[in-house]
Amino acid sequence: RLFLGLALGCTLILKVLEWTRVWPAWGYNPANMALLALRAFNAWCWVLALLGHGRRHLNFTSGALRYLTEAALPVYILHQTIILVIGYRVIQWDAAIMTKFATVLVTSLVATLVVYDLVVRRFRVTRFLCGMKNR
Repeated sequence: RLFLGLALGCTLILKVLEWTRVWPAWGYNPANMALLALRAFNAWCWVLALLGHGRRHLNFTSGALRYLTEAALPVYILHQTIILVIGYRVIQWDAAIMTKFATVLVTSLVATLVVYDLVVRRFRVTRFLCGMKNR
């Protein structure tokens, strides 16, 4: 809460300076150095506020989170190959670029998760090859 308050206060000060157009001259002068320090302090306060918020509200586990945690490395290993195979075929279509992008995005996501679940996750050899622990 402290860092959220500091971040909001610093952002308000920076916005007031922007709205009133009271910017110091650019260069190595005390006013500009103070502005740059305020911007840096503001950024750090936002980072710390978000980390604190995440620690407080996102500190839990679930079945889906355990499944996805175990899947992280194999999906990382598989996704590039699957995207290239699908993209090689899709790029030859006579369609709009957004249609091609959406097709590659959705089909590669589904294919990667299906290959992970049906091929990698179920067998010892493929689990080992993808860096997973035995069950």
